[in-house]
Amino acid sequence: MDLFFDASRIVNRLRQPTATGIDRVDVAWLHFLHKQRRCRLVLRLLDGPAALAVDQTDALLHAVELHWGAHAGESRRRLDALADWLARPRGASLRIGASGAEAASPATPFQPSNFHRGIARLRMLAQTRRGLYVHTSHTGADRAAYMRRCRASFAHCLSFVHDTIPIDFPEHSRAGEAERHWARLRNIARTADRILVNSRHTRDCLRAMSGRLPAPLPPLHVLPLGVENCFHVGTPALAPGRPYFVMLGTIEPRKNHALMLDVWAQLVARFGDAAPRLVLLGRRGWNNEALFARLDAPGALAGHIAECAGLDDRESAAVLAGATALLTPSFAEGYNLPLAEALACGTPALASDLDIHREVAGDCARLLPADDARAWAEAIAALAGCTAPAGASGSVLANGCDALATARAAAAAFRPMRWERHFHLAAREIEQLSAGG
Repeated sequence: MDLFFDASRIVNRLRQPTATGIDRVDVAWLHFLHKQRRCRLVLRLLDGPAALAVDQTDALLHAVELHWGAHAGESRRRLDALADWLARPRGASLRIGASGAEAASPATPFQPSNFHRGIARLRMLAQTRRGLYVHTSHTGADRAAYMRRCRASFAHCLSFVHDTIPIDFPEHSRAGEAERHWARLRNIARTADRILVNSRHTRDCLRAMSGRLPAPLPPLHVLPLGVENCFHVGTPALAPGRPYFVMLGTIEPRKNHALMLDVWAQLVARFGDAAPRLVLLGRRGWNNEALFARLDAPGALAGHIAECAGLDDRESAAVLAGATALLTPSFAEGYNLPLAEALACGTPALASDLDIHREVAGDCARLLPADDARAWAEAIAALAGCTAPAGASGSVLANGCDALATARAAAAAFRPMRWERHFHLAAREIEQLSAGG
């Protein structure tokens, strides 16, 4: 059976300098399906889905690599700048890459309109009812008319649902996102033959709200996300010679960066210049103006926190591999791929006490309350082996080496899901669905 992959999100998201978690899943699926040699790309047009010519798949993969891939010279400069900042006794704040929510990359000539200009090469998918439509992002699913046309155009429809966060935690989402997500779930329930989810947690959340949907949910299958091969024990690490901690992800309220700024205020007050550094890997997002003001303000924290946006997977892996620990105090997650990536590198992790973090990490990460700054500060100081300056309150944390050794041993026990295994399981789902199962 022919496969038709909805690439609308990738084409539109290539305006952005950094790939989000869902972008990365979309790209991984694009690579996987392209290898099947029977995959066509689908774009969402106003009057319905349209299939691109076969050679456009190669063009899109090339655009993705140009825009979000590694560029050796630029990559080395960014990592050297971060290593230099970490090696200084103390200095000014550091910001690498674009941090704005809508910043564009001038280095890549790609524009989404490049694909739409080839409209003569698009063949509308009239009601042929053939092939399997694969939709691994949420993009476009809120459009009822579009989803109905997809249902009419293909023999089978496979959808991926990543989370129910906008509905469960509207206070951490953009305005109107809860209503849009309800629309997505309603349309997916009506049109999909099968739904893939990234975790048991997401599956259970979907089942809990199924009574509020207009149609029974189709079969749900859990397919945990894969970790790229560059995230593994032995990854070449940034080696700055001082403890540093990493938060990885868009700087948005749900990720709880505000807690970490409170924590670092405590650490700097207690340990002065001996306090560890904090590296924020991710662009600035939305609804977070007060936090951005704190990051931009001069003061005690300025020399202790760096922002790095636009890093690709290999750069992020190097930063994670050299870190004392990943910090992920999120209020909610559908999966939390950075947690799996850090542990796959052998890097310890401190995470908020969520069911999804237990599911992803098991006993390999230490879980702490998302609202307890003092508990996080104590755990971070212990891992860093901080020493208070002479004459200041505080003391050498004698158990620092033991705490770090224990955390590293826990991380070493983690067994990541690789994309190869993810797609082995995905191929089975596709085969069953194609066979009418």
